[in-house]
Amino acid sequence: MRGFYEIAAHDPERPALLGEEGTTYGALLSRVNQASNGLTSRGAGQGDCVVTVLKNGLDFLTMMLATYQIGAYLVPVNWHYTTEEIDYIISDCGAKVVISPDTLTVGELVAGQPSTPPAHRRAGSMMLYTSGTTGRPKGVRRRLLDLTPEELYPILMRKSWRHFGLPAGGVHLVCSQLYHSAPYGQAMMALQFGHAIVAPERFEAREALELIQRHRVTNAFMVPTMFHRCWRCPTGSRTTCRPSLISTTGPRRARRPPRRP
Repeated sequence: MRGFYEIAAHDPERPALLGEEGTTYGALLSRVNQASNGLTSRGAGQGDCVVTVLKNGLDFLTMMLATYQIGAYLVPVNWHYTTEEIDYIISDCGAKVVISPDTLTVGELVAGQPSTPPAHRRAGSMMLYTSGTTGRPKGVRRRLLDLTPEELYPILMRKSWRHFGLPAGGVHLVCSQLYHSAPYGQAMMALQFGHAIVAPERFEAREALELIQRHRVTNAFMVPTMFHRCWRCPTGSRTTCRPSLISTTGPRRARRPPRRP
């Protein structure tokens, strides 16, 4: 099957998000369609920007997938930013819709909207802003292709996703904020493979080890600092986690920390 939307239609009871906000692929697809229809009803469409100021969780996954099937750019903003910094990005990208606790919530966006797919489906993308070290942050727009998500699926599989060697199905642990490019990209890829997502609000090494064991996590994306923090956890925390469960992707040049007695 070609990605999340087809998987959700054929296997609606498959777990999509684990934890307190747990939901299935079918329920998530219904919410995603409602969000997509909510966005188009507010004038957002192909090539338009949708800004989100959200924490990890169901709402973020909903907006990732909702914008992706209407050809929009999702502009996820760091929720730690000041009001001035957020307003600058909203203005600079010309956002059609802003989703945040202070403007329009995802719950308000989906209210009363049909759960059927939007009329004109095209694959969107994420739009990131640079850190602004040499001045104001700058938005980076990737060229959009006039393809549906399903038509784009084999291209992304051939050029990128297959190199990670992930199986169909599995459990993906999000180890950082989804407004960053790598966690966003890894979570989106995992959903296209039919994986369940575990998305804690922040990374805590001991909690990460517990989540890996509890949910039988098969893959995650960590930077070297995260590896080291896990390795420094008390022996009891580390021995309760079965490393054989997980295939971890991360910077290939990172060295494994020395084995502790």
